[in-house]
Amino acid sequence: MKKRTNIKDIALASGVSITTVSLIFNNKANSIPQETIDRVKQIAKEKGYQPNAIASSLKTKKTKMIGYVMPSIENNFFAEIAQRVEKIVGTYGYNIIICSSNYKFEKDYSSISTLSSRMIDFLIYCPSTETLTNGNLKRINELLSTINIPYVVVDRQLDGDIKNKVVCDDHQGGVIATQYLIDNGHRCIGCITGPLETSSAQNRFAGYVDCLMNNHIAYDRKLVQYGNFDVNSGYEAAKELLKEENITAIFACNDLMAYGAIKAIKEAKKSIPKDISLIGYDDLIYSQLLDVPLTTIHQDMDGIATAIGDLIINILEKGSNELTIKVVPSYLVERTSVCRKEA
Repeated sequence: MKKRTNIKDIALASGVSITTVSLIFNNKANSIPQETIDRVKQIAKEKGYQPNAIASSLKTKKTKMIGYVMPSIENNFFAEIAQRVEKIVGTYGYNIIICSSNYKFEKDYSSISTLSSRMIDFLIYCPSTETLTNGNLKRINELLSTINIPYVVVDRQLDGDIKNKVVCDDHQGGVIATQYLIDNGHRCIGCITGPLETSSAQNRFAGYVDCLMNNHIAYDRKLVQYGNFDVNSGYEAAKELLKEENITAIFACNDLMAYGAIKAIKEAKKSIPKDISLIGYDDLIYSQLLDVPLTTIHQDMDGIATAIGDLIINILEKGSNELTIKVVPSYLVERTSVCRKEA
């Protein structure tokens, strides 16, 4: 079996000290000439050297690993956040481990426990719907208080002593979406909510209700259907809404449910936007590629990722203890799925 190349081999071949090689591979080579850094890295590449992460973590007390527990890897919103955060923290040598809970509390709990036992340096956490019900939130809060790892709760707010949060202004987004439909002459507006256990769904729905009231439009319970932030629930909810004869527009509280609504509208032999205007929420990459590009509320994923990335670096690299509660604004992206309803 071929002997594994170690740091001593690289130092000998490069004509530098072991300390110099160590500083280079630990991103602490501020006082080392760039020519030396390049030479050492080139020799390491030629010899197939891979730093021993376990040995390094024992010495530095850092694993350079960030855990990210998300509700579903299938939801492009969460995957996009992971990708953008990794670009930020990657410049400091950190990597992200992703765990998808599939909307289940027990998977949330076990993922956080496992990541903690793996000595991650930081946790990014977006709770599953199940975590917010049936007393599960108390168990999660107790777990978070005992893991002794800095963390941030993303997208969905948790009650309790949560020190760091990065969320979108979902109420504002719900108001903007509903007002846009009203400004285009629609008054019989259906709403497909997300799971109301989550703060994001609650606040978007509240924005819809408040906007109706502000425009002196009566709230009609029959125009509201409850989804689960996935395509199928949007499809089933839209089928129910389309039974209402006077409905002319639908606000789907995320883009995935809007995609499901599109299927239901097509099956009902109706067209978008002539018969039914449709607006989504998230501005996923696919929304601009549809046959009728989707008008939607843009969630500033770069802004969210930057807030998370900056928090991680400030805590892990700069020793900051400052608490972060960041609310990221959203805005409307006009495409062609909404048209003006003539009086």
